[in-house]
Amino acid sequence: MLDDDFFRDRVNVHLEYARTRPGPEALRILELRLGDGSFEKHPVQWLTALSSVADVESSSDVERLRSGAVRRLCAGGVGPAAHATMKTLIAWDGADPEDVRLLVAWFTEKAGPGDAAPGADVLQHAILRSSQNDDLRVLTRPLAGWLLDNGAAELRARRRGPLLVGMSLDLFALGDRPATERVLRFLVAGEAPIGMPAIAIAGNDHAPLLDLLNDLVTTDSSLVLRFVDRLETGLDEHIVRRGLLERLQFR
Repeated sequence: MLDDDFFRDRVNVHLEYARTRPGPEALRILELRLGDGSFEKHPVQWLTALSSVADVESSSDVERLRSGAVRRLCAGGVGPAAHATMKTLIAWDGADPEDVRLLVAWFTEKAGPGDAAPGADVLQHAILRSSQNDDLRVLTRPLAGWLLDNGAAELRARRRGPLLVGMSLDLFALGDRPATERVLRFLVAGEAPIGMPAIAIAGNDHAPLLDLLNDLVTTDSSLVLRFVDRLETGLDEHIVRRGLLERLQFR
């Protein structure tokens, strides 16, 4: 076994070495690197090493180190390395709700417009996984308001259709009518046609989306009509379009 002095400043090599060691030794190395400031410089590699021992070691030890990593991350600023680290920590199966809450609060307080992509990634991941883990969707909900205020360019991106549909349904369920309308405006203003990969985020149950648009027609029928006009021409989209037209009594 190689001692810690052998690695010194070669943190990446030390973390790779930890992945080859028995669980207790690997956890010792990870705790050492968490405490000496190495984590902040190599967070992704550190988390990869922790993940490699998570299935074979005591969950309490792994959770303790993971929570320690969350607090280390939240003590610093938001940057490229932090983006990947935040996404990894929140997407981790069985993530502690308090850790997720801390990460979301840290991000919404310290992030700027240039950090919108990872915030959108996290929220989209939570929405897509809501059928398995609705708590994650609730915990990441503050990201929706942050994105509306700071992530306009990101929300207009073609790939954000599923996110926008999920955000609109979520905000509508909360009774936040102004925010719901803002999200729908992003959705209908995008370049891409609105297709079923985005609509299907509601679990293939289109009733919530129809309810949302039916509710909005009294205040902004033009928004609803633009949504109908932007739907793709496939069979599933035709079903949604027909349902909207019937429920909104458009002929």
